[in-house]
Amino acid sequence: MDIKDAFRSDFWQVAPLLSTSEGRRALTENDPLLFAYVYFPHHVSNPSDGSMTVCDFHLDLLDYAAKWSMPIGARKEHRACFIAPRQSGKSTWIFLLLPMWAAAHGHRKFVAAFSDSEAQAMTHLHSFKMELQGNELLRRDFPQLCASKK
Repeated sequence: MDIKDAFRSDFWQVAPLLSTSEGRRALTENDPLLFAYVYFPHHVSNPSDGSMTVCDFHLDLLDYAAKWSMPIGARKEHRACFIAPRQSGKSTWIFLLLPMWAAAHGHRKFVAAFSDSEAQAMTHLHSFKMELQGNELLRRDFPQLCASKK
């Protein structure tokens, strides 16, 4: 599925809002796919031709993450395991895009993530930190998220 097909039919009518920080924050608050498209095109596009696609696996992740914007219910209520083939974007979506969306909009204060090895975990953490430090649009729109913590 092309990423444009995944957006609501009214997307192109609200596109002018994407030119302002306030508009981007408002439009992405409950839309993790749009958040990824706006703030992380370099992670969701094909380097060879710039195309952006989503698959059923990504849509399942997005549906799951959308619940993060709702109040937390009972303990242990929202746990899931996602299995997908190599190179399907599991790490990008689960360790970077969705936690960043949830943190940027205050839907979650932390996400517990587990990895196969320390090196793998450090790589995921490094990617997250590099976006906080170097993603200019993210820094402009979410300065409190990107500010160094003391």
